[in-house]
Amino acid sequence: MRRLRFVYAGFSRHAEDHPELLDAVPCDEYFGPPSLGIASIAAVTPKEWSFDFRDDRMEEVGFDDELDLVAISCFTPSATRARRSSSASVRVGGFCSETCLPASRAAVACCS
Repeated sequence: MRRLRFVYAGFSRHAEDHPELLDAVPCDEYFGPPSLGIASIAAVTPKEWSFDFRDDRMEEVGFDDELDLVAISCFTPSATRARRSSSASVRVGGFCSETCLPASRAAVACCS
């Protein structure tokens, strides 16, 4: 059975990168669930694939685990997480400028 890992990419909020803003912009105001993109693709994943899900904001992704494919859902602030390659094929998708500029990710992943 082939192994697939869906990843919701974590990102650093602006105030986390600029501590001087923390009093004005708290970083815990909204955590929110991952987008429905991963759930939609998981629903139509062929039965020949086993899959799991990792939320990069809450746990280690495990890029070095034995996997056949890593599917990363991201948007512009989290797109840099796609640069972490693994021994598996990596696919990146979501609302981010990198999906419009696939050459910027070609070295590490296939953007869709």
